[in-house]
Amino acid sequence: MSSEDYWIWEHTKSGAYSVKSGYWSEYQREKIDLLREVMMQPSILSIKEKIWKCNTATKIKKFMWKAVSGTVPVVDKMLERGLKVDSRCQRCGMEGESVNHVLFFCTIVKQVWALFNFPSPVNGFDPVSVFENVYYLLLTSSNINVPLEIRKAFPWILWQLWKNRNLFSIEGRWFCASATIAKISDNVSQWFHAHSLAEIDIVNSRTTSQFVKKRWSPPPDGWIKCNVGSSWDKASKIAGAAWVLRNEKGDTILHSRRSFASVCGKMDATLQCWLWAINSMRSHNFSNIIFASEDSDLIGAITRPPAWPSFKFQVKQISALLRNPLD
Repeated sequence: MSSEDYWIWEHTKSGAYSVKSGYWSEYQREKIDLLREVMMQPSILSIKEKIWKCNTATKIKKFMWKAVSGTVPVVDKMLERGLKVDSRCQRCGMEGESVNHVLFFCTIVKQVWALFNFPSPVNGFDPVSVFENVYYLLLTSSNINVPLEIRKAFPWILWQLWKNRNLFSIEGRWFCASATIAKISDNVSQWFHAHSLAEIDIVNSRTTSQFVKKRWSPPPDGWIKCNVGSSWDKASKIAGAAWVLRNEKGDTILHSRRSFASVCGKMDATLQCWLWAINSMRSHNFSNIIFASEDSDLIGAITRPPAWPSFKFQVKQISALLRNPLD
C-alpha cells in the first residue's frame, strides 16, 4: 500500500508538533556548552548525586546542594557581590563567615557535632573545603559500624545549624548546643516515623490493587464488543494476539488466540493483532461491532488521525479494512 510522503515531528510520540516540544528541542541545543562544563567536574557531580539520594526532606536536599554549589548567602558570598556587611561571624566573632564555617567550625557548631556523637574525620573536618566535609558525611551515612540513629541524622544537623544561624542573625535568637541536639533528634524521629507509616500504606495499597479487576463495560443493545489484546517478546520476536467477542449481557460469543513470528516491534505486534481481529469478525459475518483495546496510542490515532501523524501507516491499514465490505 503506497502513499505520499508526509512530515512527522521526531520529538513527540504522536509525531505532531507542539510548542512545548519545540522549546524543549531548542533548549537541548543551547545547553550543550553547559553540559560540557558540568562534565568537567566529576567530583562535585558525584557529591551532588549522592545528596539527591539522601533519605531526607526535599528542602534539606536543596539546601545541601546549594551549600556545595556555593549559592548559600553567607557573609563571604555577600562581600564577593559587593555588599557592605560586617565580615565577621555574628555568633563567634571570627573574621570571615563561609558556609564551611557556619556548618562545621563556628563555636556552637563544633559543640553540636561533638555532643551528637557524630564521628569526626581522623584529622578533623577540613578547614577550607566544604566539599570534602559533606562528602565525608555522605560516606559515614553508609558506614554500618556507626549507629543508625546517628549516621542517618546528618542532613538534619546541617539544616538546624543553618536555621540557628539565620534566627540569630535576623531575630537575635540564641540556641545552645543541647537545645539544638534535642530539636534535631525530634525532627529525625518524626521524619522516619512518618515514612515508615507511608511505606506501610504503599505496601497495603499495592496488595489491594492486585485483587482489583478492571470492570468490563458492555456495549449498547444491538451491538457486540470485541476486546483485542497483544504481547511481544523482544528476544524471540514472537507476538501473541487474542480477541474475545461478547454481547451486551457479557456472554462470550466467540474467542480466539494465535501467535505471529518474525515481528520486529511492539507496534508491529499491535497492528498484526488488530488486522487479524478485524478479519476474523469479517469472516464470521459479524456487524455492529465495537472494538476495544488497552493500546491508547493506537486508539487515539484511529479516532484523531491528524493528531497522530507517526501512526499514519497503521491507521491507513486498519481504516481501509474497516471500510471495505466483506468479499
